[in-house]
Amino acid sequence: MAQTNIYLLLAETDPPYHWISHNHFDPEDTLLRHYYQVLDSFIKQINNKIKEEVDTKLRDTLKGRCFIGYYDKDNMEKFFKRYDTHKKINSNNPLTFLRKLIRNTFENWRDAKQQLSDNEYKTFNNTVTVKDHTFCEMSQRQVNVREINYALLNHYACDINTDIISVTIEGGDTAKFFNLRCSGSFERWLTDSIIQKRMFHPNPKHVKKGQSNRSDVSELECSPEEAQDLLNTAIGGDGHKLFNYDKKRNKFIIFMDETHGECEKVYHGYHVALNSTDVPQPVKNILNRK
Repeated sequence: MAQTNIYLLLAETDPPYHWISHNHFDPEDTLLRHYYQVLDSFIKQINNKIKEEVDTKLRDTLKGRCFIGYYDKDNMEKFFKRYDTHKKINSNNPLTFLRKLIRNTFENWRDAKQQLSDNEYKTFNNTVTVKDHTFCEMSQRQVNVREINYALLNHYACDINTDIISVTIEGGDTAKFFNLRCSGSFERWLTDSIIQKRMFHPNPKHVKKGQSNRSDVSELECSPEEAQDLLNTAIGGDGHKLFNYDKKRNKFIIFMDETHGECEKVYHGYHVALNSTDVPQPVKNILNRK
């Protein structure tokens, strides 16, 4: 799996563009605490999901992290501009937690800025020019290094409802990155960009009863197309064995890796009863909640 770079964008007190959301949270507002909690939860969710797919060698390169996160110090200061930073803030205030979370999780991209001041960066079908912005930085870095996955963590920051944001540089190179704004877009991003491509390949011994001389061979009870859909959202600890719940047949389905570490993973699968010990109990607990 390729390295993943995620860029955080926050709402601003005095946004320079109409599509940037206005920070309207009061310091003691419960909505501000929710703003922090949602970001914290989203970061943990991203880490956990990517951790299932990232290989050990890449994780060592990233010093144990599952992604490299970036924030814009100017953008963060514009978010906090609404608040009197000279006034002592209670340590339990969500502002304290939010600032600490950002600084502990993300690096300021301005410390190694790559966008060029002479370049023209346009978005929204080349109708809007953006300058000195996270969009410009993501686009320039993507053009410089195409092998990395890029995504915008749009934390109630901009009113853009499409999954993909495109930015054109100097009327030539076009960079496209995913707009992570809700759980639905997050799941689509994982499937499209992060999760290693999984291909279902039916094993003849599981397709129909009677084809194997062994009586204990479990049967695949769905079509290959249905199995592929279940494989796309299957879960598992190390990727060599994945699990899902087949609602239509009220059974678990187990997928076995046939490729052992190649770029495109190929799996065969078979169904087992709900009380099967072949599915670990912690996995059952997760699948039962889906």
